[in-house]
Amino acid sequence: MKVSIKVLINSPIGDVWKVLADDFDKAGDWMSPVPKSHKIQEGKSASGSPMVGRICEFTSKGAQGLLANEKITFYDGDKHLMTVEIVPKNGPGLLPIVKNTLDISAISVGDDQTEVIWTANPQLKPHGYVLYPLLILGFKKGFGDILEELKYFVETGKPHPRKLKKINS
Repeated sequence: MKVSIKVLINSPIGDVWKVLADDFDKAGDWMSPVPKSHKIQEGKSASGSPMVGRICEFTSKGAQGLLANEKITFYDGDKHLMTVEIVPKNGPGLLPIVKNTLDISAISVGDDQTEVIWTANPQLKPHGYVLYPLLILGFKKGFGDILEELKYFVETGKPHPRKLKKINS
């Protein structure tokens, strides 16, 4: 299963790549599903990568709640490409995903425009194949929302209203 989503951001590629890569550990600043994120402190970084990866927390339970361990496995800052291996932790047994490999690319399409493409290649548990059509829809909706939030954050310097609503609830 592969799912690709893209967005056109009205900002130069350097500004977009700063949020996507240089500030990779700060996803909690702009992604609405992520109340808190932080840098992975131990491990080997991919060549040229600004860090090993990040931990995204999805609940207020901290390390005891649902997490995503996201390691950068490939990085090319000059070409604005990276691959991230995402492994859920502390999820319910029925969570249909073992891990997700996400390819991220940023392409300059003008002085002040950048196209960002996310291509997800999740590895499913056996029962995940039964849910395949729903998972495709879920990935497209979820990633579409995240890329919309990225666009808003890069273009305005502020979190998307969806993120602000979660912060204030």
